[in-house]
Amino acid sequence: MHYCVTHKLPILNVLVVNSGNRRLTSKAIENVYTECKALGVDVGLDPKAFIDNQMKLSRAFVIDRLPDED
Repeated sequence: MHYCVTHKLPILNVLVVNSGNRRLTSKAIENVYTECKALGVDVGLDPKAFIDNQMKLSRAFVIDRLPDED
């Protein structure tokens, strides 16, 4: 998450889901939301809405946009 926040990327971690039901657990949603908030991301008031938006942004992300590592 820190890498994504630092480089102004969608929170790509939200695409890592439970293999059984292909969803994030409520605990995972809360953890991502809390960590992003602690990193200074504007997460809004609704953890699920934040995660849903990050999933949408992450799915649309083009891998070629990743910054070069120094």
